[in-house]
Amino acid sequence: MARFAIYSNKKKIESLEDLRTNFDIKDMIENYRSKALQRWLSMNHLTKELSQVESIAEQETDDIIDTLAIIFGISSDIINVQRQKRELAENKENSISEEQQATDTHKELNPIAGHTSIFGMPIDLNRSTNMPDILQFIPKIKFPRNENNATESLHIQDEPCQDKFKLIITDNCVGCTECVCPLDAITGEIGFKHRIDPEKCIMCEVCVDLCSRGAVIKVKE
Repeated sequence: MARFAIYSNKKKIESLEDLRTNFDIKDMIENYRSKALQRWLSMNHLTKELSQVESIAEQETDDIIDTLAIIFGISSDIINVQRQKRELAENKENSISEEQQATDTHKELNPIAGHTSIFGMPIDLNRSTNMPDILQFIPKIKFPRNENNATESLHIQDEPCQDKFKLIITDNCVGCTECVCPLDAITGEIGFKHRIDPEKCIMCEVCVDLCSRGAVIKVKE
């Protein structure tokens, strides 16, 4: 017959020393509330610890953890560190949940959320868009032509008295991919800050209009 076991910190606990070494507040509170801890102490004839655990009168989780730590000789420093990690993890989960809820609410209140248009062309930002189709809606840029009426490369002469500008993406960017660039000058992964390739950017400022967070701005070079 297999011996009854409990687990803490992803480790199988076979002795009091194992329990002290791998004491995890989340796992131990679950073992306590499910009575698995009490059963394990009983089957291992740890009557003193069993009696102390069964005498716990506290109801609050933190109070129970403190009492279990005293019973099994776990230092308060270890408990405090684990609590801080648990709080950070919970705060992160709550933050993600709140952001998702806000996004869902926005979509409910705005049926066209995730959709926009460039120069009158409807675009679904949640789906891939055919960039060549978008390009035809960009106002025609007049390129200089040579004597044979052939289009030459666009070259802007440097003028000392004229300010130069460029588009940048600030830290307000959350990687939502709203800023669909007709020339594919914006790159980045979903959920991470994007960047603008100055070699591809023609300053059409479509991305400025598309970004609902105001993360794309024009600055002097």
